[in-house]
Amino acid sequence: MGVKIIMKLSEYFNVVFKGKNSFFIDNLLTKEEEDYIENTLLGVNFPYYFSEYEVTAPHHNKQFSHLKNVKDHKQLLHQFYKINDDNNTIRCSDHHKIVDDIVNNILVKLNLKDIIIRRAKANLQQQFTDNKPEYHNTPHYDMQIEHYVCIYYVNDSDGDTLLFDNEKDCNIISRTSPKKGRFLFFKGDTLHTGQHPIKSTTRVVINMDLEEK
Repeated sequence: MGVKIIMKLSEYFNVVFKGKNSFFIDNLLTKEEEDYIENTLLGVNFPYYFSEYEVTAPHHNKQFSHLKNVKDHKQLLHQFYKINDDNNTIRCSDHHKIVDDIVNNILVKLNLKDIIIRRAKANLQQQFTDNKPEYHNTPHYDMQIEHYVCIYYVNDSDGDTLLFDNEKDCNIISRTSPKKGRFLFFKGDTLHTGQHPIKSTTRVVINMDLEEK
């Protein structure tokens, strides 16, 4: 019987995915777990709130205003964990166990260790029928510190997640389509964004910013 090698997330990127900036994994959760998350986050009693801005912070909007395909629209948020003014992560939701269970699954199924949740939120984007397939939200980084981004796709929808090469050229180097139960991981210094759905009524993801101890 082989010995399980327990790695840090940075080692997992380097060893398993040969130094790539991103990778995605399907079927990490059971169908029952996927259904529970979808039913909860799309249930009539789950609380969402208007974002204070559209998708990204104002300085990102200004920085990338020259890109012809940037088209932001409003979205709804639910914060599970956030960073306060003292740069400490605080729990800010009665539904935090959803994220806790997801991260525990990641640790166990991928044989990882030493992951800290720094920020976690659910994004609900509604259908925008006047959108175009080439349009996307404003490129951005989640945080300025070294971290890893994990996006969990709650439901099947359109509206890809796009990764870019750099701030100057903003060439799309990767796109991941939402698929219920899919996990997308990428390094936090990768410029990225999403797209509002055109065909689907809603696009819901859980966005987690993870840090190594």
